[in-house]
Amino acid sequence: MKQYIALILKSLALFCAAIFITMAVSNAIDLYRTDKTLGAIEPKTDGYVQLPFSASIVDVSVINVNELYTGALEFYKLTVDEYSGVLIDVMNYENAGYKKTLFEEYGQNWITVNHNYLEFNPVYLSDGVQITVDMLNNRQDIFNLLIPKSLEYDIYNIKSNYQDMYGAMGLTTEQINAVVYDDAISDIYTYTVWVVNSENGKIESPVIEIWNEKYLGNQTGNYFGDRYFLKIENPNPLETLRPLLTACGLENIIINTPAVADAFNAKMRAISQRLTIVSVASFVSLAAFLISLLWWTRIFCKANREKISEVKRRGARFATAFRFGIAFQALVYLVMAALALFQNVNMVVLLLLLITDTLLTITLSKRRIGRRSES
Repeated sequence: MKQYIALILKSLALFCAAIFITMAVSNAIDLYRTDKTLGAIEPKTDGYVQLPFSASIVDVSVINVNELYTGALEFYKLTVDEYSGVLIDVMNYENAGYKKTLFEEYGQNWITVNHNYLEFNPVYLSDGVQITVDMLNNRQDIFNLLIPKSLEYDIYNIKSNYQDMYGAMGLTTEQINAVVYDDAISDIYTYTVWVVNSENGKIESPVIEIWNEKYLGNQTGNYFGDRYFLKIENPNPLETLRPLLTACGLENIIINTPAVADAFNAKMRAISQRLTIVSVASFVSLAAFLISLLWWTRIFCKANREKISEVKRRGARFATAFRFGIAFQALVYLVMAALALFQNVNMVVLLLLLITDTLLTITLSKRRIGRRSES
């Protein structure tokens, strides 16, 4: 009975190691990609600051939230042209932790930008001409959409979906102005720490909403944080913005103005701390696995001493003689593989550890059996 308890403990330690190594690898990749993305966007975002809401507002009442969003909309309108405010809301592509994005989960492939984004991050027509605000319909009742060429065939359904979403505000398909952009030559970058990938935060072929006060004005408060940033020349951006913040009732809500790069640096510090913790946990788990493996081989050889001698004397196959134990180990492996699917364990990491476990088990068992035979 002891040998099966030892086997389960060994497998448990191995599974914990697989979890922590998966986390360590994921954090190392995330750290590398975040640093790489920062290096790519920092020159372009130099001088731009973000406008995070203070955490002290989490308990405000519904009335205050309405006032807050009204003030946010007014502040946006006062700053968007004065300070070249760039709006880029890519919530559907944001990845928090290990969860799937809304795009991956539900196919929500739209983002929201404003006219300044089109200058900050050029989007092109098929003939290579850059899309500008002059090419859009500036009537307040018109919803401008930039549709990727790869989805041009589906414009009718896209318009119908937008009518369903905003029909209560009076939007009809005739009021949707669809401009087709060439997604093969247009690189759509997100400039946020929540979209970090191998392509410096670039996303492929989104439907691009152009901000419109009538349909999207009530969502403006959601953009503050890392979705709206301003170009401020003053070394003290908050000093520059304080009169406008006060006029809009936001002086106690927005109390700092970090640079765009600051969010990336803060994330890298957090990732580095997590990486240190899970790396230590990985080493501890691997040590526990090796200790439990040595314990298991000792118990196994001691408990089956006579059976092992009989197998060697008769020249029988160990796999046949110990088929129940091998089957039990195989069952444990299958259970681990099933659990790995629910714990987001990297299957390659788990497979390598299982192969290591098998090879070490065979090697150590043979050595121990050989020493017992010599004695």
